[in-house]
Amino acid sequence: MFRTKTTVLVLFLLLVNFLSAQQQHIQFKRLTIYDGLSLSSVYCIFQDSKGFMWFGTEDGLNRYDGQSFTIFRNKSNDANSIAYKWIEQIYEDSNGKLWFASQGGLTHFDMKTERFTQFTTLSDPSKQISNDTITQLFEDNNKTLWVGTKNGLNLIDTRQLKVLKNKTSGLNLACRINAFLPSADASIWIATDNGLFLYNSKTDEFATSPSDQFSSQKINCLAIYNDSLLIGCPNGLYALTTQPEIKSETLLSNSHVESIYIDKKNNIWIGTQNGLYGKRYGEKEYKLVIEAYDSSNSLATNTIKPIIEDQIGNIWYGSFGSGLYKINSLNGKISHYTHNSADPQSLSENSINCLYEDRSACIWLGTFGAGISIYDPQAHKFELLKHDALSSNSLASNFVWSIWEDHKQTVWIGTNNAGLSAYDRTTGNFKHYQFPNNPAIRDVYEDSKGQIWVGTDGEGLFKMNSQTGQTINYKHNIQNTNSLSNNSVRVIFEDSEGIVWVGTRRGLNRFNPQTNTFKRYLHNNSDPNSISHDFIYSSIYEDHKGRLWIGNYGGGFNILDKKTDQFTSYQFIPNSSNSLSNNVVFSFYEDPNGIFWIGTNDKLNRFDPKSKQFTHFGISEGLPNEVIYGILPDEQNHIWLSTNFGVCRFNIKDYSVKNFSTQDGLQSNEFNGGAFHKGASGLLYFGGVYGLNIIDPKKEIKPRPAYNAVITKLQILGKDVVVAQEKDSIDDNDLHYDPQHDNYWLKNSIIYTDNIVLDYQQRHFSLEFSSLSGFTPENVAYKYRMLGLYKTWIDAGERNFVSYSNLKPGNYLFQLKAQNPDGIWSPKTRELSIIINPPFWMEWWFILLEILLLIAIIIFNYRYLLKIRTNKLLRIQNEKISTANKKLTESEQNLKELNATKDTFFKIISHDLKNPFTSLMSISQAIDENYEAIDNEEKKMGIKKINEGINHIYALLENLLTWSRSQTGKIKYDPQICNLSDLIKENIALYMVSANKKNINIDCDLPDEPKAFADKEMISTVIRNLINNAVKFTKLNSTIHIILKSQDSNYKVEITDQGEGISEENINKLFRIDKKYKTTGSSGEKGTGLGLLLCKEFIEINKGTIGVKSTLGEGSCFYFTLPKAKS
Repeated sequence: MFRTKTTVLVLFLLLVNFLSAQQQHIQFKRLTIYDGLSLSSVYCIFQDSKGFMWFGTEDGLNRYDGQSFTIFRNKSNDANSIAYKWIEQIYEDSNGKLWFASQGGLTHFDMKTERFTQFTTLSDPSKQISNDTITQLFEDNNKTLWVGTKNGLNLIDTRQLKVLKNKTSGLNLACRINAFLPSADASIWIATDNGLFLYNSKTDEFATSPSDQFSSQKINCLAIYNDSLLIGCPNGLYALTTQPEIKSETLLSNSHVESIYIDKKNNIWIGTQNGLYGKRYGEKEYKLVIEAYDSSNSLATNTIKPIIEDQIGNIWYGSFGSGLYKINSLNGKISHYTHNSADPQSLSENSINCLYEDRSACIWLGTFGAGISIYDPQAHKFELLKHDALSSNSLASNFVWSIWEDHKQTVWIGTNNAGLSAYDRTTGNFKHYQFPNNPAIRDVYEDSKGQIWVGTDGEGLFKMNSQTGQTINYKHNIQNTNSLSNNSVRVIFEDSEGIVWVGTRRGLNRFNPQTNTFKRYLHNNSDPNSISHDFIYSSIYEDHKGRLWIGNYGGGFNILDKKTDQFTSYQFIPNSSNSLSNNVVFSFYEDPNGIFWIGTNDKLNRFDPKSKQFTHFGISEGLPNEVIYGILPDEQNHIWLSTNFGVCRFNIKDYSVKNFSTQDGLQSNEFNGGAFHKGASGLLYFGGVYGLNIIDPKKEIKPRPAYNAVITKLQILGKDVVVAQEKDSIDDNDLHYDPQHDNYWLKNSIIYTDNIVLDYQQRHFSLEFSSLSGFTPENVAYKYRMLGLYKTWIDAGERNFVSYSNLKPGNYLFQLKAQNPDGIWSPKTRELSIIINPPFWMEWWFILLEILLLIAIIIFNYRYLLKIRTNKLLRIQNEKISTANKKLTESEQNLKELNATKDTFFKIISHDLKNPFTSLMSISQAIDENYEAIDNEEKKMGIKKINEGINHIYALLENLLTWSRSQTGKIKYDPQICNLSDLIKENIALYMVSANKKNINIDCDLPDEPKAFADKEMISTVIRNLINNAVKFTKLNSTIHIILKSQDSNYKVEITDQGEGISEENINKLFRIDKKYKTTGSSGEKGTGLGLLLCKEFIEINKGTIGVKSTLGEGSCFYFTLPKAKS
């Protein structure tokens, strides 16, 4: 028998009980000075009617458009700025104008014109107020703004922006004003440090409190509840009734009341210095709900702990050091949120100056020293459990491998390296269980007997009694084939017959509870009915026929017939669209129609067991990712899929999808294989790398409200367009340029401008825009179009700007829409009409002037051309005559030159022919006349001289004929690819006998395949002549060097002798027919004088060059170049 191990939690059982349950983890986004906020302490938050968020700090007023901040500060000697940099209250009147209260005065702001108007003690009389420290703002039905200060009451006409006189003389109202409260009869109650006052709007008179009790007592706050006036004082809370008789009642004593709030359900909330009291509707007593004795360190005017009610009725309460509280409107449960230095998504600071809910239901918190924290309910669609490093009453680890909800609705959560957590949903408390060696808990399962089975990665299988904590450990025993097949347990499942099945990294196991043994099912290559792969990753599923579906990691999936113990496998077939899409299978679900949905490592598969047909769903079908870990059904024909990029809700009827990401409250976009479970409660559980999400599929998921697209900036030629300072001089929508300051300006802010007119040179411009979404600007998409340029919409994605250049003059309409993360587009299109005026040269009058000028030019040209036509004809005839005369002159000159050349040539030839013949005649005459007297040696010498003379004459005539043919064009030029080395070698062989006679060595440096493009016969003639000259003039017992070089696109041949050399003067005579230069060889040989002329002619015909370098007494180097043959 293999060994089982029983322990009473060698697993350490850590049970933590809390007085208050652990609340759902929520995430806050932060805005700080690093995002552009002017200062870290924020004292007031407001959203204007356009949707911009405003933040008051100690160092400037901030406007936030969801993308960036614009900061306004006080500027010395500039009336068009805020009165003081520390803004503590922001108020929007019925005219849509903003008012900013500070300790340095009151500022009115026209958002359209971006014009500030200051009201201070130093202002002009029409704008002068009693004190610069503003405590309260309120607008009545007559559009009069009531301004409370530290020293009295001020009334301002919001339309004319003038301070009104009030009838408070004789009353002790020269004190701090703490609150205004309108009543049903349009009267206004006024709370001050000197007591309670009442303004009667019908008589336009002020009066003191109807009750002497409040005639001089400090009043902090007021509220109307039913027929009573609730009065908050430093010593308690009171109720004052005036009908049928004046009567006051003490509701809360010995408490410094700071604020009173009555919610939508008529519950009363009282903020005091020691915390928050509450009285639910129908109850009689006030109870201390939240203790908060902390006090503010701020020097602000109103240091009151903030209270607000959100759109669904929850009460939010901020403290000055103990964090944020939320009271659930349905069950009264209190959630407490504090700063956690280990969690960057926690509250940024525990000291909260102000709370504000915007129109999209986001809660904005202004903190003392840590900027702004934002809670978005849309980012919390799903419950999230996470590990809190500062609290043991939280998930043991964020990395979740497995989940199970037991029959008591306790949720068992297996983590990667921190053991097993048991979460009691009713109390919110955790129990933690540790296992030997801290293995990963890859699966947890409750069987029909209530026993908890735990599969670990490395420590085998545990069966645990959830009441006592006692466990039995089943492990692999290499010597026992009836033991667990492997210690890495990945999935545990109990079928409808009560049989427990265990999937491991190496095989499937069937547990026998009577013998505590396992039957193994392993892959057998020789058995086609065995399981296709041993690695069972995360899923065993039983269909309605009682068959088991087993998902393998690398072997597709198998269906086990428990009666025959035979497996049928389905695997991926390459290049087949009708097979399983991937061999890694994570999950199964059988829908009510018997269709199977299978999650794989590559796409979701729909499998019809009857037709054996697979259909695949991936990104192209709308899924966020193609790795499908978990599949869980709900009751509305949806399956919920966990993936590597969020969660997808998939409709199995119409295949529609809804994707969710971290912006909706997911622990991360990455989930884990095996970490999915549907509990008996109907809740869906998905675990990942950063916690556990709990999804209630019955809960309605409301989409975010649609965003409004706003144009926030206009730039012309790279410069920001500002609002004009001098409003009175502007009455148009034109864009104006100020050369003194080098900027452009409009009458109104581009935010509120619907029409602009641009000059032609201003047609290069760009627009920036925003959705005014402060929480998820990175998930906002935009589209736009410019009617007049194109009609199609351009999808800009997250890009929030567009640029245009070189637009033609005309009328255009720019249209813009924004899309929220739920895919909802702006219901209203933001439109900006743009007119680009043409330059003066495109105006109609200028074009008409151009036409008239063109007609005049045509007429003038016609008459001018007609006039010069005759002159032109005459000039042409004269030019022809001049050209003919010039050609005749040139021809005459050429003839003269040719005749002179001919005369010179014939002089040379006659001289060269005469001398040999004279010599021949002398020798032959001497032999003839003295034949008998001359001995044989002299006769032989004479005959030799005669032979040499005849050869010389023959060579002269041959060169003469060749030169003559070249001059008359009778030599055919036939260029071809030829090997220069071979040509040189052939011609060297012709002169080897002559060279050997003079004991001359011919040294060659020739490459193997120098291919030139030339006439082979002409080049041979050139080489022969140059080699002949070298042999002729080289000294006895010396060397001739022949070198062939490659130079760029040419070959260069150099033939160097070791003769007497040629002087610079005689070098200039070479290659010329009109200059004669002749010399004898080293053995008295004579030349014809025509060889070099032929060489020059032939080389130039072949597009080469020829030349000579020589040094007297050392020798000469004749060289020529020829073009290379193209490959």
